Amino acid sequence: MPQIQLDAAQRAAIVHAVRDVRIAPPGHSFNVSVGAQVPPSIELNYLPIAALSQAPEIRALKYTMVQNQVVLVDPTNMRIIEVIRPGQ
Repeated sequence: MPQIQLDAAQRAAIVHAVRDVRIAPPGHSFNVSVGAQVPPSIELNYLPIAALSQAPEIRALKYTMVQNQVVLVDPTNMRIIEVIRPGQ
């Protein structure tokens, strides 16, 4: 999957949409950088509709939360596509 380009409003909408969703944090740490591989033991979650309505180009991605960051992952190859920090 190619890199995605999210503007500030889309990033804010994604952070806002997932902020209220309670997901279990990953059981162990891993490299949180674009292009890094996510361990198969990390549970990925579907993005909320509110996030997809603001950024439809991310509909094929899933996410997890790591230290208050939204980590967007391509579930087909388990690679990190984007890392969104609150207030970014």
